[in-house]
Amino acid sequence: MQKAGVANFTLHRIRASGASLMDEMDVPLSSIQRILGHGDRRSTEIYLEQMREVQREAIDVFEQASRSFGKSPLKFTHSPNKPKRRLRN
Repeated sequence: MQKAGVANFTLHRIRASGASLMDEMDVPLSSIQRILGHGDRRSTEIYLEQMREVQREAIDVFEQASRSFGKSPLKFTHSPNKPKRRLRN
């Protein structure tokens, strides 16, 4: 990956990105759970909520930085504020 110029590559980041994308595309949580190999459905919910929190923090940093450059912050209306989905029994 270093030869390709990709920095900070880890399989965990690929896994997290895939899970976030599936969540964003409204893939059923039970499917995401199976793909991630979580034995407990609650683990998948916790995992996705942690990913949403990371996204919210990244957006906050970006918006603060854009203000410091005198630009209007972008308005994000996607996954970071997406309501929690619950698995069907």
